[in-house]
Amino acid sequence: ASTRVTTNYDISSKTAWVRIDSARPDDSAVYTVIAHNPAGDVRSDARLNVVPSMAPIDATAFVPAEAFSKIERPTSQNRS
Repeated sequence: ASTRVTTNYDISSKTAWVRIDSARPDDSAVYTVIAHNPAGDVRSDARLNVVPSMAPIDATAFVPAEAFSKIERPTSQNRS
């Protein structure tokens, strides 16, 4: 089993859930939960669609850093 998928149950609220860390498109599927007790069984299906995130913004500079090497740097002068 994947370490990205964990199941949890909260006794006080009688709530169960599944958590998928870093969900990705190939996690998209129909997931089924089946609850069973002496009174019987109940089943519920849910479809999960994982939409890929937007591509990261390209922060590459248009001007290469070495282009700035020929720019003169200001000299520190005492101004009166």
